[in-house]
Amino acid sequence: MHLPIDNLIPTILEQWPKIQNFLVSASPGSGKTTRLPPAFLKVIPVEKQIWVLVPRRLAALLAAKRVAEENNWQLGIEVGYHFRFEHCACAKTRLLFLTEGIFLKRLQSDADLKNVACIILDEFHERHIDTDLAISLCRSLQKKRRPDLKIGIMSATIEAAPLMNYLDPLACFDLQSPPHSLEIIYAENSVLLAVKDALNNQNYSGHVLAFLPGIQAIQKCQKELEDKLDNKNLEILPLHGELTPKEQNSILKSNNKRKIILATNIAESSVTLDGVSVVIDSGLYRRASYSWWTGISTLVTRPISKASAIQRAGRANRQGPGLCIRLYPQHDYQIRPDYEVPEIKRADLTAPLLSVMSSPHYDASFTWFDAPPLNALEHAYKVLLSLGALHGEQSDCHLSPLGNELLTFPLHPR
Repeated sequence: MHLPIDNLIPTILEQWPKIQNFLVSASPGSGKTTRLPPAFLKVIPVEKQIWVLVPRRLAALLAAKRVAEENNWQLGIEVGYHFRFEHCACAKTRLLFLTEGIFLKRLQSDADLKNVACIILDEFHERHIDTDLAISLCRSLQKKRRPDLKIGIMSATIEAAPLMNYLDPLACFDLQSPPHSLEIIYAENSVLLAVKDALNNQNYSGHVLAFLPGIQAIQKCQKELEDKLDNKNLEILPLHGELTPKEQNSILKSNNKRKIILATNIAESSVTLDGVSVVIDSGLYRRASYSWWTGISTLVTRPISKASAIQRAGRANRQGPGLCIRLYPQHDYQIRPDYEVPEIKRADLTAPLLSVMSSPHYDASFTWFDAPPLNALEHAYKVLLSLGALHGEQSDCHLSPLGNELLTFPLHPR
């Protein structure tokens, strides 16, 4: 099946020998995640790998499976994935999809990434804190030890100027060519009414994907839909981060029923959910909010950015004409920020600082892609010093034996 990104591949491959860093900005559904990395394998040494960093476990799993299917490869051999508690790859694997958190762990044991020719950060616009740590450490590695390492950035919605400054020289490729037509409707309805409208719309007969702001909202909506929609040909399914990847994957398997998938922003990016032609967007999501007064992070419901709204809408028209029903007024969309505030600007930095300080690439010459607030960094230093995780003064300190031990636990240092 031809995808829009296929038209761009020859251009990138032709320029590959001259490229050190690259940015690919292309419409949702254009095929960035699954078509570009396999193509790049043709122009790197056969003993080298390409690693694709993705924000979520489900994205790593589904992207690896799709690449294996499209190239007639065996999953776990030519292409694999790696996320917490699950590693499907071997010594022959040349293309690996992994979460950003796992990448940071692997960087601790393989600081020079000796067998890696190219690191690609997919869905970069999401800007999780691990995204910022990964790009900053990769750039430091590239400058000091691995000038041959290529760094790639991929996203549907991206602000290029900061990346051009940080990753100079940066080759930029842009392809804004949606795979199919997309109709967007603004309707201040409930999810139930929007689902009923979608089911009655004869122009869009595929599955329905509804974005809701958390597990509690999903459970409440699922119960309401099951009570009100008496149709044996419908299947109402939740999709969120507390399900295991295998449970998430089983939800997406084909059967003869029309699905209504109630999802958090886990379904927002990176992968295609087969058969979806209608998206219902609540315009909300849940994110961690750190309190400097209590030292505790809590989940709060927030409006999404325009970038997230575009990503959500792009789930509908990946495999055919699509419909997106936004459950908020158009003027509300127009006044939303273009992008979400990066997590590194608003989160507790204690655990991230411990992680980055474990790297040999973190020294006096280290430069952040987007520097965190100075007061947040100072607070993180003080917490780590008080725990005994660091030795020395703030201007010249390093991890203590306890600090190194804390790194082995998937918990906050406290």
